[in-house]
Amino acid sequence: MVPVITLAIPVYNAEAYIECALRSALDQDFSLPYEVLVIDDCGDDGSMAIVSQVLRQHNRGHAVRIVRHSGNQGLGAARNTAIEQAQGRYLFFLDADDWLMPECLSHLYALAEHEQADVVAGSTLECKNDEMHDRYPLADRVVRREAAGVWMAAEDIFMNIEVWNKLFSLDFLRQYGIRTVHRIMEDSVFDFVVRAKAQCIVLSSHVTLCYRIHNDSILGRLIGQKATDEAVYTYCDIVRQVKQLVAERFHDIDGIYDLYCLRLFYSFRSLRRMQLSSEQESYVETHVRGFLDFVPSIRSLHQGAFRLAYLICRLKGNDWRAFEHAYDQRYSRLSYYLKRLLIRL
Repeated sequence: MVPVITLAIPVYNAEAYIECALRSALDQDFSLPYEVLVIDDCGDDGSMAIVSQVLRQHNRGHAVRIVRHSGNQGLGAARNTAIEQAQGRYLFFLDADDWLMPECLSHLYALAEHEQADVVAGSTLECKNDEMHDRYPLADRVVRREAAGVWMAAEDIFMNIEVWNKLFSLDFLRQYGIRTVHRIMEDSVFDFVVRAKAQCIVLSSHVTLCYRIHNDSILGRLIGQKATDEAVYTYCDIVRQVKQLVAERFHDIDGIYDLYCLRLFYSFRSLRRMQLSSEQESYVETHVRGFLDFVPSIRSLHQGAFRLAYLICRLKGNDWRAFEHAYDQRYSRLSYYLKRLLIRL
């Protein structure tokens, strides 16, 4: 039977977590046919042996299809492999260290079908040291309009940037050639294009995934640690890529500079949370120089918080750290009154 949903799990050195993730994928209460696509990214631990064991034991093991890379290519390439290989009408990404609530697929699928959505995002819990907390609580909302995600950024409607815990229309991703372009931090450019092209995005307050926080994750190895050259290069290249996308494809979309500024904030915040060497600091300064010169004027920004960050950063000589700090302080009392003033410009 042709699957309705493809649930894709990239696997690389995840032997401590993969059984939990895979069993949560196979234990869904979804009554329609779906497939689990395991992308073997050629790790050097026992992850795939555990996958094979689960398949032999589970009564849904036949629903699992394994695609093996010729060598380690990274998480971004694994996501692209999923888009190319998926057989369902919808695609869902599950990382190998997270797990799903049993009703995840049935809940998101019902919303996608009812609204004919391009993207449906569920709410997320996080698990750290066996304690559960809200990670990304979303408010129930259906956004139906051209460039739905750009409008959301301009109106300060939150949706997390990560591709996991979202059900994507596969036709939508393929029609617009939406792919990842980076090996790590692969969500950023992908999400930017999704938001610019989507005509219907659905947000759900229902928790559908639990995100595991641990020191072995990519971000866990970077936050507070010495920055790798790859991470510094990637975050700078994200800025370059989104500038190019706006200039060449999306410049006529109202609100696109708010989405651009949101992408700046995510990249700059990540850089600030790492320990940069003097050489890396110099690289960042060189490669993000003029990041605000690209924004036509303060009036091209809708959010008061972005207008405030724009103004402060201009006064401080286009310092990327000043931009990140100003936006990060958007909920302070002073920022509140300044934003109210600036939004009237």
